[in-house]
Amino acid sequence: MQQYLNLIERVLSEGKPKSDPQQMGNLATLGQTMRFNLQDGFPLSTTRSFKSSFKPLCAELLWFLSGSTNLADLKAIYPTKIWDQWADEKTSNLVSPPLPVGELGRIYGAQWRSFNAGLRSTPEQIARLIADTITPDWTKDDIAHLIEQHLIEVARPVDQIKVLVEELRRNPDSRRLVVTAWNPLDSDRVFIAPCHCFFKFFHAQGELSVDVFQRSADAVVGLPFDIAEYALLLLMVAQVTGLRAREVVYHTSDTHIYLPHVPFAKEILSREPRPLPTVTLNPEITNLFAFKLEDFSLEGYDPHPLIKGIPVGY
Repeated sequence: MQQYLNLIERVLSEGKPKSDPQQMGNLATLGQTMRFNLQDGFPLSTTRSFKSSFKPLCAELLWFLSGSTNLADLKAIYPTKIWDQWADEKTSNLVSPPLPVGELGRIYGAQWRSFNAGLRSTPEQIARLIADTITPDWTKDDIAHLIEQHLIEVARPVDQIKVLVEELRRNPDSRRLVVTAWNPLDSDRVFIAPCHCFFKFFHAQGELSVDVFQRSADAVVGLPFDIAEYALLLLMVAQVTGLRAREVVYHTSDTHIYLPHVPFAKEILSREPRPLPTVTLNPEITNLFAFKLEDFSLEGYDPHPLIKGIPVGY
């Protein structure tokens, strides 16, 4: 994980002061890239312990893959509190329209499994459709049918994960192996818009890699968790498609360290990285949506001690 430590060092030395919603203050840089070859081990940070985070990490990914955005479904997989503060009564009422308590809105799971679900045309779009399509011989029934078909097409949800897996099995060298969690129509209707918002798989000669883009990266708290989660996703997708997992390439755009995190970042840098662990999956699972928490095993993980008391920003 030296790449991650290099990123922390660059943000501390080159970051520019910026504001943030919580008024914590942060140092930020634009555009960092890390590469993690899974042949070197599973990229779970060793300069502080994430032992207690491994099950929540797995549970969160399974929750995303289920398509759910409700906390009750996440807690049914594992009783983690990692999303609680973003779906309580206070934050739910900061969204317009307000969300039910315990509901995150259309974030990762909803976008991955049902992109554009519920989307409807605006009156302006319908008017333009009619003006551009109909001719004088069209009847009212013809026009009604046109509008109905258009609404059905616009509202058709896309299961991006299912499409991804099917395409990998059918045409693994495709350059369209893309999943996006960023939908401009939904990004202002949630409290925490997707941070790791775009990823693309890449196959060559039986080996599978994933390229991730993260628009906003909390380098101390969230980023190590996110890197490991995409490495786990790569292992899962590789197994169910009969390929070998190779590399996670990770791009962060607004890469920041909150000012209260600076002492913790320096503590992380003071520690020597240790050998990476391995993660094994239940080899009997061939359906991506059939994985359960007990199908993941973290082995050989010997990190430095846990660092407590790091405040969470957004």
